[in-house]
Amino acid sequence: MGSDSFTLEYAVERKVLETPLLELAYLADVVGDVPPLEEQLHPEQYEFGNGDISPDWMLEFVVHGGIFRYGPWADRQR
Repeated sequence: MGSDSFTLEYAVERKVLETPLLELAYLADVVGDVPPLEEQLHPEQYEFGNGDISPDWMLEFVVHGGIFRYGPWADRQR
């Protein structure tokens, strides 16, 4: 321990991702009209779309021939 000890960080990895090719898919539901409460209580009277769960989002990474380093330091940077 010295005068520079406060600048040292555990498990520092500055290059979190190295890859020659990265595929990224991003999906987010869009806002739409919400039916009146009376119609929500009787779903057979109103078509909600695909009848699935509430709005969702997704982020998908596909790394081709690369390295992804995620550890304590990278997690603290979120």
